[in-house]
Amino acid sequence: MGFKRIVAATIALALLVGGLAVFSVINQVDTLGRQRAWVQHARSVIETTQQLLFSLQAAEDAERGYLITQDPSYLPIYREAEARLSPAELQLQTLVSDNPQRISQVQALIGLVERRRAGIVRMVQVGQAGDFAGGRALVVAGKGAQAMDGVRASAGAVIGGENQLLASRTVSARATQDRTLMIGLVVAMLALATLAVGLIALAGINRRLTRAISEANQAESDRAAIGALTSAIFNNVPDYLIVLNIEPDDRFVIADINPAFAKALRVSADQVRGRAIGDLLPGPAAERLVNHYRRVRAGGQPVTTRDEFTQMPDGPRVWESILAPVQNSEGVTDRLIGSVRDITDRVKGEERMREAQRMEAIGQLTGGVAHDFNNLLQVIRGNLELLQKSVVDDERASTRLRNAIYGAERAAQLTRQLLAFARRQPLAPKVVNLSRLVSDMADLLRRTLGEAIEVETVVAGGLWNTVADPAQVESAILNLALNARDAMPGGGRLTVEITNAALDEAYARAAQDVTPGQYVMIAVTDTGEGMPEAIRARVFEPFFTTKSDGKGTGLGLSMVYGIVNQ
Repeated sequence: MGFKRIVAATIALALLVGGLAVFSVINQVDTLGRQRAWVQHARSVIETTQQLLFSLQAAEDAERGYLITQDPSYLPIYREAEARLSPAELQLQTLVSDNPQRISQVQALIGLVERRRAGIVRMVQVGQAGDFAGGRALVVAGKGAQAMDGVRASAGAVIGGENQLLASRTVSARATQDRTLMIGLVVAMLALATLAVGLIALAGINRRLTRAISEANQAESDRAAIGALTSAIFNNVPDYLIVLNIEPDDRFVIADINPAFAKALRVSADQVRGRAIGDLLPGPAAERLVNHYRRVRAGGQPVTTRDEFTQMPDGPRVWESILAPVQNSEGVTDRLIGSVRDITDRVKGEERMREAQRMEAIGQLTGGVAHDFNNLLQVIRGNLELLQKSVVDDERASTRLRNAIYGAERAAQLTRQLLAFARRQPLAPKVVNLSRLVSDMADLLRRTLGEAIEVETVVAGGLWNTVADPAQVESAILNLALNARDAMPGGGRLTVEITNAALDEAYARAAQDVTPGQYVMIAVTDTGEGMPEAIRARVFEPFFTTKSDGKGTGLGLSMVYGIVNQ
């Protein structure tokens, strides 16, 4: 507003200065015009007065020449001069009709002219009557000359008065012109001073405006940079981003999704832009999401949720999302912005960690019990072996003693299995080629599993050597094979595959207690009936088994778990 007022004042001052210039020019032109008119008027009055005087003088000269010479040729000159007197008098009266003082002078002059004119007429009439001598006597008497002197004096007064009036008017016009010029100069100086102040103010405003424009350009550049950064983040962030427009009738329309979200949904962004949630999802799922969007909009605060989606292109996924309402300039929530993160791997890792912690606790308990139990078994077995010499002659007692020692050995085997699960089994690792070890076990596996099960070994080329306890590896493979046999009561195929494996950082982060590096992998697969998720979650627990009593201890896979971890 201040800038507009200063510009308006500057324009007004410029117009004022221009108006003063125009006024000065017009005033000068008007003054010059009046001066010319006054000079012309004075000249007309003087010339008319002189013409009236000259005409009267010519009439007198013709009258005297006629009386003195008695030559009638003077009469036409007389008549011509006398005829010019009346028009000159009328013109002179008209010229001074706007000035009362000049009117009285002109009337006095015309009176003298008329009296002298009357005298000349009488003298001409005397001559025409033949009394030339009497006429000449009157001329010689000098009354006519006196009358003409009076006329000349009156004409001189009229001309002198006109010259004085012209001089007075000229002085007045110059004074008015000087006064107007002075006023114009003063006003112009004031206007110029004000204009200078306005220009200085405009210069200051121009500097501020230039600074404001520079700041605006910088702000625009910053906005462009922020927009580019936002676009880069939106297009490259691994999280799933979505923008929803809220339209009338509670329609939540997808304004945009980032490439990561489009890739996860197996769609392109153009396929979903401008489409409502209700048009993209089945009725129940759409209604659940719309209700959630309504709650977020009503609450006015970001809301974090965790949901599991089972029907996804990559299988069941767990998404953690945060949805925030966005208000427009009028304070109305017209958009929702959501960020979704796929935490499936993290959830699985947490589950594995909890499972590992649970198994660790079970292993510590089992290892402690097995160790103490094994100590007790050693005492019992040692005493039983010492008793053997005392009952050599008693067959019945020897049989019972052998059964007791066999039970102690079975119990010792059980403690070894428990110690293996607890990762406290004594190991004797050495460099071993697993391809030869598995090849040597093939016949044992075939005899153990029976002819209904086909045993197949697959060994990759260039297999690395590894450091392991061969006895424990054989025990682990045998236990896996026995479980596979129980899962294939009608027969099937057991495949033991050995290949090199390089575990990277990503795999190590996803799996617990794994160090990145080079390994040899043993994979045992079968064509059995498998197991449901509930059983698979507990398969490594000690003494957990789905077999009937007397058909399994539930320590086979537990021992494998312990050996592999150890």
